[in-house]
Amino acid sequence: MSFFAVSSGNREKLSQRNTPKMFARAANVTRTGMTNLVRYSHSHGGIPGENLPFSLTNRYKLTAMFIVFFGSGLGAPFFILRHQLLKK
Repeated sequence: MSFFAVSSGNREKLSQRNTPKMFARAANVTRTGMTNLVRYSHSHGGIPGENLPFSLTNRYKLTAMFIVFFGSGLGAPFFILRHQLLKK
């Protein structure tokens, strides 16, 4: 019997045994990455909205951007449906 020959029963046992280790390793990599991201982001913190990719100072621009952002996501299925119904 060679080294690579594994029966189907043993394969299931091996995959069940390695699954928790795989998730633990992924969680550790994620935790390390997030720690480094926070540590080296050059953010001083304490200022609300400092880490957002848009400005909170202009209320009307913020409202328009939210309408465009959510409107495009919510309206896309209806425009796709209209396009499919009008297509010949």
